[in-house]
Amino acid sequence: MKTKGNVFKFYKKTNKGITLVALVITIIVLVILAGVSINLILGNNGVIEKAKGAKEINSEQSAKEKLELEIGNISIDKFSIETYNEEYFDNYMQQKGFIVNGNIVLVNGWQFQVDKSVPKIVEGLGKGEEIQQIAVTTDVTYAADYTKAILKVGITFEGNIEQIKINGQDIEIPTKTDNKYEIEKEILTNGNYSIYIKDENNGYKLISAPITEITENIKISTVEEFVAFRDKVNRGATYEGKTVELTQDLNLSSVCYKVDETTTNDISWEPIGNYGTDTTHMFKGTFNGNNHTIDYLYINTTNDYQGLFGYVENGTITGVVIGLNSSIKANANVGGIAGKIENSTVSNCGNNAEIVTINGYTGGITGNCENSEIISTYNKGNVTSNKHLVGGIVGRMVATTNKTIKYSYNTGNITGAYEVGGIIGYSGDYTKIYNCYNKGEIQANSTNTDAWLGGISGKQRACGLITYCYNLESVINTNTGRNVGGIVGENNSIDGSNNIAARASTVSYSYNSGNVTSKGVRTGGLCGVNKQYCYIKDCYMSNTATVKYNTTSATSNFGSSSNYLGKIIGQAYSTDSTYVKNVGVLETMPTVYKVVNGLNEGNSEYWSNTNLNEPKLLWEKQKSN
Repeated sequence: MKTKGNVFKFYKKTNKGITLVALVITIIVLVILAGVSINLILGNNGVIEKAKGAKEINSEQSAKEKLELEIGNISIDKFSIETYNEEYFDNYMQQKGFIVNGNIVLVNGWQFQVDKSVPKIVEGLGKGEEIQQIAVTTDVTYAADYTKAILKVGITFEGNIEQIKINGQDIEIPTKTDNKYEIEKEILTNGNYSIYIKDENNGYKLISAPITEITENIKISTVEEFVAFRDKVNRGATYEGKTVELTQDLNLSSVCYKVDETTTNDISWEPIGNYGTDTTHMFKGTFNGNNHTIDYLYINTTNDYQGLFGYVENGTITGVVIGLNSSIKANANVGGIAGKIENSTVSNCGNNAEIVTINGYTGGITGNCENSEIISTYNKGNVTSNKHLVGGIVGRMVATTNKTIKYSYNTGNITGAYEVGGIIGYSGDYTKIYNCYNKGEIQANSTNTDAWLGGISGKQRACGLITYCYNLESVINTNTGRNVGGIVGENNSIDGSNNIAARASTVSYSYNSGNVTSKGVRTGGLCGVNKQYCYIKDCYMSNTATVKYNTTSATSNFGSSSNYLGKIIGQAYSTDSTYVKNVGVLETMPTVYKVVNGLNEGNSEYWSNTNLNEPKLLWEKQKSN
């Protein structure tokens, strides 16, 4: 008690002129007398060192808060000043008394890396001076599909590097060889990547490496942006897992156009996914056109896989309309939206372009379709080919499991050599056609043994289905090929060379009011030939439509062996009610809207009921409004 009293007296004697040193000594004496060791006070982890550290933290935090305040002010300016740029940022900060060195702002001796474009603080870099002697090189290598990149950094420095950060992430310091450190980092997103290097004396070097080519979700509003996207796909960027959105209608007349009467001088559109040039260049992402129109699409070439897109695999195309001022001439695998699609979906798309091909596989939407879905589409352009597999919506479609063309229509005239249909030329294995109609004239002109010509499908094979479909226009075979029908030319269950019951195809709830004329045998108002095990059920023909073999009109529902000409079926393997049921001729036909809406006159999820005999798709009607 006495000792403590003496200390107190010492304090009282000196309190008027006490120095900081005296005060610290006094505190130390008091703490020692209280039983606290001197090491706990003065050691590396002692009270004094911790107090200094706390002071440093407070100092850095204070500097950061000052910078954050001014960055907040700049953020407001950015929205109100159209000319905001990095120079504006620099000038503002310098006016506030801060030092700006590239992407480093110095506040009260503390360094902060900033992103001027946002603007924001990226990270605090502590204290130190920039070291000019550190030499840094960077190189970026992109993956073949542009989904990622490798950033390579070379650091040459005679001293020792203590820390390396890329965008704030610590990087393991590699072994130095010949005064050089070499690192590699995988990058998955675009950005301006900052590389921060600190030596053992707190000196630093900061540079940035821009990475811009990794594929990402993008929005396109100009032709220039659209072409850049196309070119990137055709360099190998698949856009797999990414979405590309169109925000405006596009006029392509500045990038593809007719020059003169010679094909070789024309400037043709190069498809997105130019599979004809490189079989690895396919589009695999989602393209959302937001129901915008892409007009003046011009193609005049002898190449394959032509259309707005060349080849789409594991992708989605939706909401795209090819405009009225477009035209496409090419060889094979050709469509207004895409030349070929595989394991993909096309929905809410329309084509108004005229399409002409040399070697078939041609459709208003896509020429060749494998294991894919076509939903809510239309074609209004004439489609013509010198060869086979020609359709208003799809030229050829096959699948390994059930795939559909549904809620789609065609009003263009469709002409080909054989395997020609208003909706599809050839509907192969597991192809299902639901709720579709055709209002374009369908014509085959080949002397091929089989014409395979139909108002909906030219030829339907194993496990196929046509249901709730309507044909309204003439089906005309100008040559001697067989198998011509108002709905389907041939309905078959074939598997290889054998007809198998388990792979039977079906036509149901479908109607035809178009005339059917052929110079070949097997001609029917609904079906040219219905093969073994296959079904024609609940289907009807208008009594005002004619079915003719040359000039001879059909008088019975089923054709005989003389020429197989029938109002309903030209040649039926069996007319047993198991296979052919509820078929006939009607005086009063239902409206097209009712048929394609599943024999329902109520509201539809897909169709507008404004015009009952030529209904438009709801998305199409909404676009026109």
